[in-house]
Amino acid sequence: MPEKTIVIQTFGNKAEAEIAGGLLKTAGIKSFVSKDDVGGMYPGLQITGTGVILRVRPRDAGRATEILQGIETQVWESENYSPSKNLIAIVSLLVWVLLPLGGASILIGLTGQRPLVYIGISLVVLGCVLVFFAQARKKKMGLSEPPSKLRYLVIGLAIGVVLTGAVSWYYGVNQNRYDGLYKRDLNGDGKIDEWQTYSKGSLMTAESDHNFDGRADVWWRYENGTIISMKMDTDFNGIFDVSYFFVDNVAYSAEFRPNGAKTVAKKEIFEHGVLKEQWVDKNMDGKFDQKIIFDHLENPIRTIPFR
Repeated sequence: MPEKTIVIQTFGNKAEAEIAGGLLKTAGIKSFVSKDDVGGMYPGLQITGTGVILRVRPRDAGRATEILQGIETQVWESENYSPSKNLIAIVSLLVWVLLPLGGASILIGLTGQRPLVYIGISLVVLGCVLVFFAQARKKKMGLSEPPSKLRYLVIGLAIGVVLTGAVSWYYGVNQNRYDGLYKRDLNGDGKIDEWQTYSKGSLMTAESDHNFDGRADVWWRYENGTIISMKMDTDFNGIFDVSYFFVDNVAYSAEFRPNGAKTVAKKEIFEHGVLKEQWVDKNMDGKFDQKIIFDHLENPIRTIPFR
């Protein structure tokens, strides 16, 4: 009675089936090749017909299947590997790490650590550039979209939180060391010319002696390290004469009060830090008499009387 066998795999030609049978033989598995090509007279039937069948004994089926599947996996990987695809995979990984990392940096930076905002923006921009690069390469190579990279997003977000948290902590620890009053000698004459007050690492106020007479003639006020106002003593008599006001470190208006007068003699309006208008009270009666318009080079171009 002939030994019972089962079909383990079907091939397109006899050569492939015999190669697979030889590999099974080296593993100690006996195999049998059968084909329907009219005794070799019509080889085309190997493709158009039932193909070339490889059979093994039932007890060897499991092990034979593992061996043949392992061979197919190695062949597929070797056929599908290319430096370009590998580069795209690396770029894709970087994208899904850089974007959440940059986003986390921006969010933490907005709590007061401005350098982290700039770092985060740079990372996001770099990530977007890599996205366009990867998409262009995929289109050129005719590649389809890879599976979801949710795991990369989670990894990047985790790295972003940990790294930006560490940087924020380090930055905060170092900044908190600056607290109290700091003095500086600007001209090297052995006398203090500038006084700065810090609170928990943030600059709060500053005073400066520009004519080096030992008295402050410029005063600054800050909020979260950002300048919000500046007063100047233009005649160096110890009383401020002009006050500048700032938004995001850019001047937006100024008031001129000679020797701290209650009445504003002149008011200046700025646009993006450039002088645009000047309101003048000639007789110091508390009412502005004329408005002077300036061009983008701060040259006066028109005078309009106030009514």
